[in-house]
Amino acid sequence: MGNINRGTGLTLPLTSTTYINHANNGAYDNWYYGSSLYESLYNKQFNIRTGVPVPTPFGLETGTGIAAASWTSVSTMSGNNPA
Repeated sequence: MGNINRGTGLTLPLTSTTYINHANNGAYDNWYYGSSLYESLYNKQFNIRTGVPVPTPFGLETGTGIAAASWTSVSTMSGNNPA
């Protein structure tokens, strides 16, 4: 692996940070839980096909929903050390 020589004098702006702050309206909670302007990933029910939603919202891995069910499935496969 080692280091990759990318040259010298590269002063690139932090545009990704600016974009992320813009996209989430200044707080990550707005991205995940939604805001008055954007829908929530937490409550989002994705469609299996057009007009047929998944019966369970996405949720949180520490709560309920698809994320929690997925995390539970993974943790049972990996024993006592899922991380």
